[in-house]
Amino acid sequence: MSIYKFSSQEYNVYNKIINALDNKLTQISLPIFSTDKILNLYDKAISKSKNGILYVPGKIKVIKKISYMILYVNTCPEYEKRVTFYSGTEFEIQDIISSAMKEADNVGRLMNVYKYFVDNFEYEEVDAENKKFHYPASPFLYKRAVCDGFSLAFSYVINRVGIECGVVSGYGTKESYNSEHMWNIVRLNGKYYHLDVTWDISTKSTGSRFLDYFLIDDALAMRDHIWKDNAIENCNDLSLEYYMREKLVCRNHLDVFKLFINKITLREPEIGFRYLGLNGDGMNTDVMLNILKDAFEKCRNTYSNVSYGYNDTASTGYIKIDY
Repeated sequence: MSIYKFSSQEYNVYNKIINALDNKLTQISLPIFSTDKILNLYDKAISKSKNGILYVPGKIKVIKKISYMILYVNTCPEYEKRVTFYSGTEFEIQDIISSAMKEADNVGRLMNVYKYFVDNFEYEEVDAENKKFHYPASPFLYKRAVCDGFSLAFSYVINRVGIECGVVSGYGTKESYNSEHMWNIVRLNGKYYHLDVTWDISTKSTGSRFLDYFLIDDALAMRDHIWKDNAIENCNDLSLEYYMREKLVCRNHLDVFKLFINKITLREPEIGFRYLGLNGDGMNTDVMLNILKDAFEKCRNTYSNVSYGYNDTASTGYIKIDY
């Protein structure tokens, strides 16, 4: 069974690629199939194969014969040095899996791995075009990567934990333009969820410890993600989303005010929330700061410094307070 909605032909090709990668092959004989779809299936197979971490995503060569086709793929250059490669990847991966398996349920295991990625890896800003940061092995070898490296590495680990996980290829729309992007999809208790560990790694530079893209539904994902992959299942459940589980979802300005009052009264140094307004009353940085000011006045509390950020597309706010 696959996490994707495949046609029987797609499923057959996908499984053949997985079996080949499992056997560390670089030449794969396949039935005649659309070359436009092969690359997408190959990347998905990397995320599932037990040896997917060895391979270079996004790069293939296809030669068509009369009744079949040959798919040529590549292992990453670092794999040529076997001892260095495995010592730089497998020990850390085993530690991550061992830690995750101590959690009581799959949501806890998923969160454990997700937080490990966020806490221990960095997004490669300067040299993002360098292929070495696009491999599923990149986070473990270099402690940094870009979206496809992170997404493929994350699914590789999560599948080994025993949770079905795949990748979604599309576009990110956080900036004023669309850029190619990859993130993850998981199945938990028969329901599907998006995760974008890359963007939570990227936003930690703001100082936020909150997770904007953990187990979100289609509605939230569509705010800054675009995908047109018919193999991706609908994600309609928000009950496991990070802010929902932490009771940090606000539906109106009064909810935000009450949350701020509670956190300030407890003198908590960090406040995070997701704003899902129901009455058309919007939220932005200025509104958030005005509500914070009112909350401090209500509490008759003082502070020495406040730092903050508001993610407009994810509708999440973060405030750090020095009392």
